[in-house]
Amino acid sequence: NNITAPPLRGYVKDLNAVGKTPTPLNKVGVGRNYSIVMMALRKAEFSAGSSLDSSPTGFSLDKTMTVSFGFKSTEKDGVLLQNKQANNEIGVSMVNGHVTLKYQNRAWRSLKQYQDGQWHYVTVTNKNG
Repeated sequence: NNITAPPLRGYVKDLNAVGKTPTPLNKVGVGRNYSIVMMALRKAEFSAGSSLDSSPTGFSLDKTMTVSFGFKSTEKDGVLLQNKQANNEIGVSMVNGHVTLKYQNRAWRSLKQYQDGQWHYVTVTNKNG
């Protein structure tokens, strides 16, 4: 899908890509007094047709939540984020260049198109579940 993501801002624990543990190109510590668990990948890039698959441990669509990520793409269509749990689902995708959010049987679409190859950032916040 020719979609890449900017460096991660935070830490990653138990990373899994289609049942395999990827080998990071770089590991960067976040500072003194942090355990090895706090070591993180700062950048993730995927080639066309690939994706990252991870269990949603500790992530609930029933509660207050915020999901943020960045992307750049020259493709009009592609999945940016998808998570399904019981009767709840969140999906952020590119549809004809527009960023589309689907959340609990509702949908929103951006007015602008974003397949320009530049970095764009998405934040989805659900308050009070």
